[in-house]
Amino acid sequence: PTIKSLRFRAKKMPSGHARDSRDQIVAEVAFWLRDYSGLEEKLSKQRPNVFKNIKANNPKEYAAKVREALHLKSHEPINDICGLVEHAGVKVKLVKSDLDEFNGLSAFDQNNNPAIVVKSEGITVERQIFTVAHELGHLVMHQGSFDGGFAKEKDKEEDEANEFASYFLMPEEEFKKSLNENKGLHWLQSILHIKRYYKVS
Repeated sequence: PTIKSLRFRAKKMPSGHARDSRDQIVAEVAFWLRDYSGLEEKLSKQRPNVFKNIKANNPKEYAAKVREALHLKSHEPINDICGLVEHAGVKVKLVKSDLDEFNGLSAFDQNNNPAIVVKSEGITVERQIFTVAHELGHLVMHQGSFDGGFAKEKDKEEDEANEFASYFLMPEEEFKKSLNENKGLHWLQSILHIKRYYKVS
């Protein structure tokens, strides 16, 4: 099977072993998506994509609208990001890879349902959480860039996905409130408290 709507970006185009590793990831994801989607169809268990028609002007607004679509309260930290987005119709897969440049990718299956793939080893849990949020940003904001091929990263799109992930994981008003609540603490203790609360690096 092949993936028609894939977003696999890297800072530089891989060659040799790195290219083989990339191709292995894509092949594994293609088989997984085919089997997963086929099983959903046979069991009539397809989940609707709740992010399909979300429109906004900037990453901050997109993040707020996605949180709203997921019924998250403004002050609510995300305790289980994989479960949360899976419940909203996004397939999530963890893969092992020795590809240094790779943290995650996003794709749409043959029924145009979204999927996120995240590296499971060699990166921290906090990085995995941020990667899921980052790729969700691409799925929501950059659907036109899912061309099925490989390309170099576009700095603007990567910056937008990072900004989306930041606001999605840490809503601005609540983040500022957390900072104010920790004013009496040493700055390091304050950062560690916020890190644990929002589960970010």
